Amino acid sequence: MGIFTKYGLNSAYRNYAGALTWLFVIACSTQSPPDQKEHAAQVQRIVTIADSLRGNGPAWIDHFIDSAFRSIPHISTFDIAKKYHFLANYYYDQQRDAAKSGAYADSMLLAITDSTQLPEHIKLYASALLIKGDAAKSESRYNDAISYFYRGRLFMRMTKDTCSFYEYDSRLSTLYYDLGRYKEAVRYYKKTLDVSLHCPENLFARFAQVQAQLDNIALCYSNMKQYDSALYYYDSALHYIDKYKQQYLNSADRTSRQAFIETAIGVIISNKGQTLLETGDSSTTEQVFRESIRINAQQGHDLADAQNTMSSLASLLLGQHRYKEAGEQLQQLRQSLDQSPSTAAEYDYRKVKWKYYEALGQPELAYATLKSFLRLKDSLNKASEPLHSINIQDEFTNISQHYELALLKKQSGLKTVYLSIAFVVFVMTLLIILLILKNVRKSRQYVQELGKLNAFVTEQNNHLKKSLSALKQSQQENSRMMRVVAHDLRNPVGGMVAMTEYLEEQHPLINKDSKEPLQLMEAAGGRALNLINELLHLNIPADTLKEPVELDTTLKYCVDILRPKSKEKELQLELHLIPVTVMANREKLWRVFSNLITNAIKFSPSGSTITISMQKEGAAVLVSVKDQGIGIPESFRDKIFSFSPEVKRTGSSGEVSFGLGLSITKQIVEAHKGDIWYESEEGVGTVFYVRLKVTEENAQV
Repeated sequence: MGIFTKYGLNSAYRNYAGALTWLFVIACSTQSPPDQKEHAAQVQRIVTIADSLRGNGPAWIDHFIDSAFRSIPHISTFDIAKKYHFLANYYYDQQRDAAKSGAYADSMLLAITDSTQLPEHIKLYASALLIKGDAAKSESRYNDAISYFYRGRLFMRMTKDTCSFYEYDSRLSTLYYDLGRYKEAVRYYKKTLDVSLHCPENLFARFAQVQAQLDNIALCYSNMKQYDSALYYYDSALHYIDKYKQQYLNSADRTSRQAFIETAIGVIISNKGQTLLETGDSSTTEQVFRESIRINAQQGHDLADAQNTMSSLASLLLGQHRYKEAGEQLQQLRQSLDQSPSTAAEYDYRKVKWKYYEALGQPELAYATLKSFLRLKDSLNKASEPLHSINIQDEFTNISQHYELALLKKQSGLKTVYLSIAFVVFVMTLLIILLILKNVRKSRQYVQELGKLNAFVTEQNNHLKKSLSALKQSQQENSRMMRVVAHDLRNPVGGMVAMTEYLEEQHPLINKDSKEPLQLMEAAGGRALNLINELLHLNIPADTLKEPVELDTTLKYCVDILRPKSKEKELQLELHLIPVTVMANREKLWRVFSNLITNAIKFSPSGSTITISMQKEGAAVLVSVKDQGIGIPESFRDKIFSFSPEVKRTGSSGEVSFGLGLSITKQIVEAHKGDIWYESEEGVGTVFYVRLKVTEENAQV
C-alpha cells in the first residue's frame, strides 16, 4: 500500500536541543491569557514540532507533548482534543499500536461531545470516530470499524466541508482493497485523489496524500491484471514526487521530509517492481528491488517495506536458479526480522525459504519450513475470516436502519411531548375564548357609548375644520391687505428718503442744526423702507414661478450691491464661485442671499472678513455665508427662523433689526425645495448654509 506516514530526524541530541528551544519560546509567548486564535496558533506550532521529531520514539514524544501543552494557560477542551488527535494518529501510523491509538481517540470523544454545533469541533469529533474505526479494523473488529466509519461520515456531512470527506473515502477504499474488491477500491481511491488535488490547506499533507493515492490506484490495477494502467499510475506517482518535492526540501524540517519522500519513492518502485515481474521484465525488476531495499533499509525509513521487498527479490533470484544469491538475500532478511519482526514479511520469508530448500533438494528442511509456513498461514486466514464474510454495503444499510430506528423513537418521544403541549395549549385557548366571550358581552355597552362619543368628536372636528378654513382665509385677506398697504407706503416713503438725501448732499448752505434732523429723517425713512420690503415678502407661495438662474451671477450681483455698505464698516467680502444653474425665482433668490449677507455685515465687527462660497454636492449646490461676528446664542436656535420678537438684536454698529429677514429667507428656500441651517459660536462667528437642487445639465457634470 502507499505510504502516508512521517518520519523524525536522525539525531536525537539535535532533536532534544531544538525541542527545548521551542518549549522555551512557547512558554515565553504565553505570559498573558491569549484569545482563541492565539491558542490555535500555539497548538499548531507544538504539533508541527512534534511531527518533525517522530523518530525519537513514543516516550520522548509523550514527554514533549505533555510539557508543551502544560505551558499553555487557560487551555480549552478543544485544544486538549487536538493534543489527543496528534497522539492517536502518531500511535496508529508510526507505532502501529491500535489499542493506544483507540484510547486516545476515546479521550478526544470525551473532550468534545457529539452535541457541539461548531464546525471545527464537529470535524475533530468525526476524525476521532474514524481513528476508532482504524483501531477496530486493526484488531479485526470489522463490524465495529464499519460502524465507526459510518458515524464519522454522518458528522463530516454536518460540516459541509467536502475537503474533509477524503478521510472517509480513503478508509472505505482500504476496506475494499483488503476484501480484494479492487474495482470498488479504485473508485474510492480516485475520489480521494480528486479531493486531495483540489483542497489547498496543509500543502505537505496534500502532497503525501496525492502520491499515496496514485500508488494505491496502481496496486489495484496490478491486482486486476491491468498492468499497463498500473505502470501508468506508478510512473505518475514518481513524476508527481519529482515535480513537487523540491519546495518541501527547502523548509525548516527538511530532514524529516526528505526521509518521507525517499521512503515514498522506495515503496512505489518496490510495488512497480512486482508489476514488472508479472509482465516478464525480470532484469528491470531486480534493479528496482535492490534500489527499493537500499532506500528503505536505512534508519528512519520503512523497514517493513524493505523486508517485503527482500523476500520478493529472493523469490526472483530463486526462480532464476541463482541459489547462492537467493540464500544470501534470505539470510539478510532473517537478520532483519530478528531485529524488527513483521508478520507480513515473516509470512513471505517462510514461503520463499520453503521453496529454497526444496530447490536445493533438502526435503527435511523444506518440510519443516512448509509446516511452519502453513501454521502462520492458517493463523492469518483465521484472523481475516471475519473481514471476508462482511458485505460493506449491507453493513452500512443495517447501521443506517439502526440509526433511522433510533431517530424514529426519538421523534416519537418528541411527538408525545408536542402532543401534550398541544393539549395544554388547546385547554388554555378554550379558557381564553370563554373569557373573551364574557368580556364581549360586557363591552357591547362600552361600544355603544364609544360610538356616541365618536359622533360627538366627529362633529367637533368638522366645526374645527370650518373654523380653520375661515381663519386661513382671514389670514390670506390680512396678508393681502398688508401687502397692499406696504406697497402703497413704499413709494411715498421712498420719495421722502430720496428727498432728504438730496437736501443733505446738494445744499451745502444748510446749517449744522438743520442737517442733523435731515439725517434722522433719512435713517428713519430707510428703516421704514426696509420694514415695508420685508412685509412684502412674507408668506411666500410654494408654487412661485421659476426659471433657470445662474447662481454664481446672482451671488456676485448681491456682493457688488452690498460692497459699499461693507466698506462703511471696513469689512472684506471674499467670494468663491463655481458656475451653477438652478431653477428658481431670480428676484426671491436674490432676496435670500441679500438677507444673509446683509445680516453678516450687520453683526460683524469692523476690519473682519465675510466669506461667501459655493460647493457642488452631487445633484445639489451648497452656498455658505461665513462671518466673524458676534454669533447666535444657543437659546435662539429654535426661534431664529420665526417671527418671534425675542430674536431681534442690534448690529455691531447699532444697526436696527426687525426680526423678519431670516423668516422670509427660510420661506423662500423651502418654496424652492431647498434646505437652510447654520452653525454658530458666540464671540467667534456664524456660518449660514443654503442647499439647492441644480438643473439636470449641472447634475451630470
